[in-house]
Amino acid sequence: MKCIINSKRYDTETAQRIADWDSRHPVTDFHHEEESLYRTTGGNWFLHWEGGPLSSRRLCVGREYHPNNGITPLSEPEVLAWLERRNLPDIVEKWFPSHIQDA
Repeated sequence: MKCIINSKRYDTETAQRIADWDSRHPVTDFHHEEESLYRTTGGNWFLHWEGGPLSSRRLCVGREYHPNNGITPLSEPEVLAWLERRNLPDIVEKWFPSHIQDA
């Protein structure tokens, strides 16, 4: 998927995929959601996401819900929060080692 947001091109074909997450619902389930975290060659982060008509990513048109997908640019703090929320400590340590300290 390719998208231009604020004059920046985000392209899943040319960016590096860093991590994936899904809701563990089957793809055919209306609650299914999945997200992939990418980093562009320019060092910008973005999330490619999609979801079924009963997921949090759904598109509402009038009284109807539809599947939806899109790209959301992320700042480094947002990426770090996403990785922590998805419980991906190895990826946090790889990409954000200066943000990690022992408890």
